[in-house]
Amino acid sequence: MVRVFLSHSTPDDQFVHDLSNFLEQGADIKTWADHHDIAPGHPFVSRIETGLEVDAVLVVLSPDAVASPWVDKEWHAALASNIPAVPVLCRECKVPKLLAAINRFDATKNRLDEFPKIKTWLLSLRQHAPPPFHAPSRPPLFVGREAELEALWTRTKEEGSLVPVEGLPGLGKTTLALEFAHRHKRDFEAVYWLQCVGRDLAALSSDLASQLGVNLEGDLEKILHHLRTECARKRCLLVLDNVDDEEPGRLVPDGRASVLVTTRRDYLAFLAQHDAMKPQVFTEKECFDLFRRVLGEKEVAKSEAAARVVFERLGYLPIAISVAAGLIKHDIHYTIDNLPPLEKFVHGKDNVSALFKDAIAATGEDERKLLAAMAVCAPEGFRLSLAAEVAEIADAPSIDALQGLISRSLAEELDRGSRRYRLHALIRTAADPPDALRMRHADAILQRFDQWEKNWRECEQDLGDLRQAFGWTLDRGSDAALWNLCGVLAARGFALTRRIGRLPEAHEFCDRRARAAAAIGDKHALQVWYGNQALVLQVWGRLEEALAMLKKKEVTCEELGNRNGLCTSYGNQALILRARGQLEEALALNKKVEAICEEFGDRDGFQACYCNQAIILMDWGRLEEALALLKKQEVICDELGNRDGLQICYGNQAMILRVWGRLEEALALHKKEEAVCEELGNRDGLQRSYGNQAVMFMDWERLDEAMALLKKQEAISEELGNREGLQASYGNQAGILKARGRREEAMALLMKGEAICLELGLRNELAHCYWNLAHLARERGDLDEARTRAQAALAIFTELKMPRQTEAVKELLEEIG
Repeated sequence: MVRVFLSHSTPDDQFVHDLSNFLEQGADIKTWADHHDIAPGHPFVSRIETGLEVDAVLVVLSPDAVASPWVDKEWHAALASNIPAVPVLCRECKVPKLLAAINRFDATKNRLDEFPKIKTWLLSLRQHAPPPFHAPSRPPLFVGREAELEALWTRTKEEGSLVPVEGLPGLGKTTLALEFAHRHKRDFEAVYWLQCVGRDLAALSSDLASQLGVNLEGDLEKILHHLRTECARKRCLLVLDNVDDEEPGRLVPDGRASVLVTTRRDYLAFLAQHDAMKPQVFTEKECFDLFRRVLGEKEVAKSEAAARVVFERLGYLPIAISVAAGLIKHDIHYTIDNLPPLEKFVHGKDNVSALFKDAIAATGEDERKLLAAMAVCAPEGFRLSLAAEVAEIADAPSIDALQGLISRSLAEELDRGSRRYRLHALIRTAADPPDALRMRHADAILQRFDQWEKNWRECEQDLGDLRQAFGWTLDRGSDAALWNLCGVLAARGFALTRRIGRLPEAHEFCDRRARAAAAIGDKHALQVWYGNQALVLQVWGRLEEALAMLKKKEVTCEELGNRNGLCTSYGNQALILRARGQLEEALALNKKVEAICEEFGDRDGFQACYCNQAIILMDWGRLEEALALLKKQEVICDELGNRDGLQICYGNQAMILRVWGRLEEALALHKKEEAVCEELGNRDGLQRSYGNQAVMFMDWERLDEAMALLKKQEAISEELGNREGLQASYGNQAGILKARGRREEAMALLMKGEAICLELGLRNELAHCYWNLAHLARERGDLDEARTRAQAALAIFTELKMPRQTEAVKELLEEIG
């Protein structure tokens, strides 16, 4: 990943926004275009002076930028830190003297020519970049283990190796794996690290896909195959840390990758054929080495005999030795000679438990409160700010408390930059947090996800904690209040993961909630989650399964007399029927929905129903009726403040105006649609808007701009696994390629689109695909192929009762003869 900071002045925000989008589109480039993208309260200049990792700075120059003292400080700081700072002219201006000597990019006249040159130069920096490395921070107190490290290297340097590291908690398995990953990171093309504790396979798949920089596409089985294939082709190291069950084994690739698995289980089937490394407790020498590093040579030398007793009483357990050293160093009540386990217990296990409790008790009040809060957060890692909120400690005191915990080896740092931390499983157990804290954690997560549509990027980082709160409340389904809280958490987790394309996780929320609802006989919840599962299945193209799930929802709602749920089921069934070309049946179901909405005065239901009916009318060419319904939808959405419904309405109205030739009005509506989608973080709506805008630019023969938008649509659709959006992009890109005489490339894209349409049962889109293939076949002189394709298109358009398209294909057939 090439990391780029875009230094600029506020009047050039739009230029920078466009440049940033272009650079990040389909490439391994990450841009920071605003000071707030770095971190609140950490301006770029101060961060760059303390080692902010960026590969280049693009200095966007204009008269305003040249006059800005802040921009001046930024590029001077970059040059002083030996970071390439390259000028990009966006408006004519006098270039500062130091920058004038550097080759620059001039985007004042033709951005479409200059933006690709900038991207090419940035991507050339990758050859100097270190291999991708996704492991947590290096362990600060690592000692010894040289034989184990050497054995790990001997085994993992063989391509396709799998090495289990097994043992009881506290032996330092994760610490050993971390030290190994940091020492040998340049011996692999990449290092990927998955913290498996407390996480399901859907979450692990999403995490690995993010680290690999690949897009999730299809259901979980397809995604797993894609991830294994991607890892297998690389000489990479994949670390599966803290594996508790068989599920992570489904991520293990063949091929060139090496896999390192840490686990306390000794009976996992996917590891059965592989000899496990079993780290032992510390040797006495390693115990002394650690004590000397923490306490100093002189302090340990004074009490060597007592230290040996401490080591023996603690069973030479690495984590216990670390905590003991921290306790002695930071609390004046304790010395090597009077450490509590010497006085209280004989057996090692009891001693370790007592030591941890004493170590926690010896901390200050804020440290104890923060540690207890950390113990209810996600086991794989959490934000310090969340733990502090649960502990009810302000930011500044929480940092001081954190420092105390880390210095005592009671907390582990994952990533200092994003302030993410975790607790060892034994420390979590010793902390023994009360349920009141778990409730406070669930409430805090609920509040954080309250505005998830606007803060979805931050919420995505907190999904582990949402799963933690969801799981805790789910296990207490007998408590009505917690069961209801569980439902809200599940709904927000489902909505976010579905929106951002992490569909296996969305489906996991559905499945777990539905099974729990069935177990306690809550049919009201059950029908909700049947419907949500259907939504995911529909995106995956599994329409028959989705329709069957909606039928189960329908039956359940009829049993309950739940008219609102019945309304939702009808509406979603109608969407599937439309996708399959059964328009009359779809409209009939939407009329049922309208009747129920009228019965209950459901304004939000009305707007959605009007929209769905309008789309069917548009398919039939009854545009005046469709627009009238969309205007009704717009009024209701405005009244309710429904921004998502509004952007959908804008897009559909724009498509009608385009058919009528009112292109400027249509584009203005698409721009409003785009703005709302960006505001909400609605990636799916954004790709649809880009596609529709591209069609407008095609009408105006502004093909370069149209193609750029279609590439954006393609990238987002791939990112979200949205096959329908992907085929729409392919179809329109093919139209541009055809206009440029690149018929073979256009044909290839249309064939890809045809395959998607057949896979998903998209009858309308399939007919358009056949229509376009007929045009291409005629142009290259293959009249038989052209006739066959046109006749297939005519049959579908006639079946779907789409008069405009039917007449156009008939004209094409007459021309073919």
